[in-house]
Amino acid sequence: MLFLALIVSALPWFPTPFSVWGLIALGLMAFLSQARWLGWLVLLLLLQELRLQSDVDRLWPEAHRPAHCDGQVVIDRVITRTPEFSSVSARWHEGDCADLDVGDGLKVTIERAPEMRPGDQLAGSFRLKPIVAMVNTGGFDARRHALASGWRGQASIRQPTVLSETSLRLSAQTRVDQWPQPLKGLVLALLFGEKDQLDDTMQSVFAGLGLSHILAISGLHVGVVLALCWWGFARSPWPTDPRARVILRAIVVSIAAWTVAYWTLWSDSVVRAALMATLFSLLPLVDRPLRLGAVLGLTLCGVLLLEPTATLSTGLLMSGGAVGLIALLFWANPSQPIASLIRMQLGFSLILASVLSLFLGFVYPWLGLLANLLFVPFLPIVLVILFGSLLWPVEGLIDVFNTGLMACIHVLDTLVQHTLFSAIPSDSVLWLLLSLGLLLCIPWPVSRMACGIGMVALVTTWGPKEPVQLTVHDIGQGSAATLQVGAHTLIMDLAAGQADRWSRVDQFYPSVTDPSALQISVSHADLDHSGGLSDVLNQSPIPLSIEGGGSLPGLMRTCQSTTLGTVRIEVLWPSKTFLDSENHQSCVLLIESEARRVLMLGDADWLAEAWVIRQLSDRNLLGRIDAVVVSHHGAEDGSSPSFVRFVGAKDALISVGRHNRYGHPHSEVLARWQASGASIFRTDLDGALTYDFSSGSTTPLRQRAPTRWNLWSDDHR
Repeated sequence: MLFLALIVSALPWFPTPFSVWGLIALGLMAFLSQARWLGWLVLLLLLQELRLQSDVDRLWPEAHRPAHCDGQVVIDRVITRTPEFSSVSARWHEGDCADLDVGDGLKVTIERAPEMRPGDQLAGSFRLKPIVAMVNTGGFDARRHALASGWRGQASIRQPTVLSETSLRLSAQTRVDQWPQPLKGLVLALLFGEKDQLDDTMQSVFAGLGLSHILAISGLHVGVVLALCWWGFARSPWPTDPRARVILRAIVVSIAAWTVAYWTLWSDSVVRAALMATLFSLLPLVDRPLRLGAVLGLTLCGVLLLEPTATLSTGLLMSGGAVGLIALLFWANPSQPIASLIRMQLGFSLILASVLSLFLGFVYPWLGLLANLLFVPFLPIVLVILFGSLLWPVEGLIDVFNTGLMACIHVLDTLVQHTLFSAIPSDSVLWLLLSLGLLLCIPWPVSRMACGIGMVALVTTWGPKEPVQLTVHDIGQGSAATLQVGAHTLIMDLAAGQADRWSRVDQFYPSVTDPSALQISVSHADLDHSGGLSDVLNQSPIPLSIEGGGSLPGLMRTCQSTTLGTVRIEVLWPSKTFLDSENHQSCVLLIESEARRVLMLGDADWLAEAWVIRQLSDRNLLGRIDAVVVSHHGAEDGSSPSFVRFVGAKDALISVGRHNRYGHPHSEVLARWQASGASIFRTDLDGALTYDFSSGSTTPLRQRAPTRWNLWSDDHR
C-alpha cells in the first residue's frame, strides 16, 4: 500500500509535485526487491517528473512583467478568427527578446489581423506577458492549458507583416477556399484542423448535439489510414513472401501515419495515434507474442518520452482509456461479429456521454446521445469521401455535397430547437444510461448481472443532498457568483464579455449541477457583470427565470425576492430611483440560510449602502451579517466607513481581476474592512471563494487545491 500511495502521489496530473528523491528511493527499493516492473514504472515517472518540472519552470510566472520585442513567429494553428482580432498558436522564430528562445511556444492575439494560414510567419513588434490563470472549480485552467499547448506566455501584435511560404498543404487549402459554405468550413476543420471558418449554424448545431469534438483533426485520421493500408495489403498478391509482406506493410503504415502527422502540423492527438500505429505495424516483426499491457505500456512510454505534458490534456486520458477498454475486449476475441461492434459502440457512447454529463459539466441532450451513435462510426467514410473530392474534384459534385450538408444541418437545427430531443436527461436517467452502457460493454454474464444489480441499487438509494454554498468565481475583472442549493442553481452576475464575441461564462458554467433548474439574477447592465448573458441564453436548456437591475428591466423582469429550496433571497435595493447611473441602481441581495446571512452588493454606491443599512436596521440585522461580497470590486465609491462599521461582517469577499487598470481594490477600502476585523478574501489572489452556509466559513480554492503550475503565494499580497 505504501508503494501504491507513492506511485499515485507521483502521477504527472496530480496537483502538487512529488519529491524526486522519493521517486529515486522508491525505484531503488523496487529493483532491490526484484520488482523490476515496478522499478521501470518508477523510472518512467521520474523521467517524466523531471521533464515536466522543467516545462513548469519555463512557463513565465504570473508576476512576470510585460515586455516589448521585435521579431517573428511561425503560426502552428489558428484558434479564433474575427474581423476585429484573431488568435493563433505560434512558435518564436527570431527576434531581440531575451526572454524567448527559438522554438518557444506563444499564444498570439492579432488586432486587425490580415489573411493568414498555419505555416505563415508574422513579423512586427510584439507585446509579451505571462498567461494568468483563473482558478475555478471545474473551470478552465489557462496555465495548465498553456503547458499542454507548449506555450511559455502570450503575446499581442497589431497589423503584423505576413510572410507566406508555398506548400502542397497551402495549395490544397487555397483550393478548398473556393468551395461554398458550409462545406468549406467542414473540410477545413476535418482535413486541415482549422475550425475558425466553420459555419455558425453548423457550429451551434454540433455544439447542441455534443459533437464539437468530431469537428477537428484527431487520431481517427491515422486510424482511417491504418485501416486502408491494412485492407489493401490483405488483398494484395504481392509480395508472396510472408516476412517481406509484413516488413513492407510496417514501412508503408509508418510512413503513412507520420505523413498524416506532418500534414496536420504535428497535432498532439495525431502524433499519439501515429506512434501507436507504427508500434502496431511493427509488432508482427517480433517473434515472441506481446501482451496487451505491454503494447499499451510501450505506446504510453513513447508518448510520454516525446511530450511529457501530454498527460495534462484530458483528451489523452479519455482517448487512452477508450483505446484500452476496446483493446481489452477485442484482444481475447478479435473476430467479433457486426452485432458486437454495434453493441460496443452503443455502450461506449452511453458511458462517455453519461460520465461527461455527471462529472465534467458537459451537457448532452437526448439527440446528442443518439447523434454520437450515428456520426462517430460514419465519420471515417466522410473523411475518405472528402479527401477523395479534394484530390480528384468532379464537376458539380461539390455543389451536391454542399446542398446535402445544408439540408442535414437544417433538419438537425429544427430537431435541436423545436423538439423534446433537445431536453437534458436528469441525473437519475444518466445513471441508468451509464448502467446500460456498462451492461452492453461487459462481456461476461455474471459480471454483467452483478454490475446491473449494483448500478440499479445505487440509483434507487441515491439520497438527495442539499448543500447550500455560495461561490464567488475567479473570472478576472468583473463579477460572477453561483448559489448552489442541492440541484438548484442561481447565478448572480455573468462576468465580463461582449455579445456574440467573447465572454468568460465557460469559467464557471461547468459548475452548474442541473442546467434545467437554473435561475439567473444580474445586478445591473455593466458589461463586467452582464457580458455573458448572450452565451448563457445560447446554452441548452434556457434558464427557468432571468431578472436584473439597472437598465436591464427593459429586457427582463426586475430583481425580486424569492425562495430557493431552504434559502431565502431578499432584494434590499433598489426600492426607489434617485439617480440614473447603473451602479446606483445595482441590485443588492440578502441571502439567508441556516441562521447565516450573506450580502451581495453588486456595484452599489454609498447612497445605496445607506439605504441597505436602514433595511438591515428595520430587520434587526445590523452586526449579524456573516459575509459580504464587497461592492464594485473594492472601488472607493463603495464600502463607506459607516456601512463597514454597522454591518460588521466576519468575511469580506472581493471579486477583482489581477493587475487591473482601475486599481481595484482600493487601499482605503481594504484598510476599512481590516479595521472592522473582517477576514479579506480576493479572487485575484485566492481563486474562487466558496462560502458554506452550514459551517459559516469561506474557503479559497488556491488554498484548497494548489497546483504546481499555478502557484500564487501570500508574498504577492
